[in-house]
Amino acid sequence: MKRRLTNLIDRMSASLNAVDGDLQVSEEGKPYVDFKQSRELFYKKDLRNVMDELRSLRLEGQGSDEEVASELASLIKQLHQDYQENRRVLMIDVVARMKDVISRMKETELFRIQLPSLPDEVAGEIHADAREIERCFSSGSYRSVTILCGRILEVALHRKYYEATGQDILETQPGIGLGKLIAKLKEKQVSFDPGLTEQIHLINQVRVSSVHKKAEVFHPSKEQAHAMVLYTVDVLGKLF
Repeated sequence: MKRRLTNLIDRMSASLNAVDGDLQVSEEGKPYVDFKQSRELFYKKDLRNVMDELRSLRLEGQGSDEEVASELASLIKQLHQDYQENRRVLMIDVVARMKDVISRMKETELFRIQLPSLPDEVAGEIHADAREIERCFSSGSYRSVTILCGRILEVALHRKYYEATGQDILETQPGIGLGKLIAKLKEKQVSFDPGLTEQIHLINQVRVSSVHKKAEVFHPSKEQAHAMVLYTVDVLGKLF
C-alpha cells in the first residue's frame, strides 16, 4: 500500500505541476494539434484518474495504524474537494502533507500464493495471474483479486475441457460462463464432487458482483478476498 500511495501521489504532483488554470477535463476526446494543449489534456486525465483511485482505496489495516489511516482519509477528502473547486495551490499543499503521512506508514509484506502442480500448457498463465493477485492483495485491491480468481478458474476449466474432449471450447463458445462450462464438462462425464462445484460457483458469484455494474458497488473485504484465493487454490489442486 505504501508503494502504491507513493506512486499515486508522485503522479498527482507531476500533473499539478503540468496543468495551468482549470484542472478538470473538458471537451472529452477533442483532438489537439497543439503539443502544449495535448500534453495538458494528458495530465488532466491522469489527475482525474489518480483522484478516483485515491478515493477508492481501503486504508485501514494496510501497513498503518488507525491514526495514520484516518489522517490519510481526511487528506484525500480535502484533496478531492480542492480538486472539484480547482484550487491547485491548496492541492499542492495537501499533497505535501500526504507525503509526510505516507512516510510514517510501514511497508506491508507481500502476500504469497502456493500453487499446486499444474499442466504445463496452463502453468505459465496461471502463475502469472497468481503473481498479479499477490500484488493486488498486498496493495488492498481486493476487487481485482476476486476478478483474477475467476479468470484462473476459467483457464483451468477450459484446460480440463480440452483434456476430456480434445476440443478447444473457446473457439466455438468464446463467451461461455463458468456455470455452463461445468455443465458441459459433466456432459462429457467429467465428475465434480458437490463441494468443488459449490466452491467454483461461489468464486464466480463474487467475481460477477465485482465486475458488473450494480446500484451499489461491491467492495470485497480483505477476508473475503483471502477466502476466494484459498478456494481457488483448493479447486486447482482438486482439478489437477
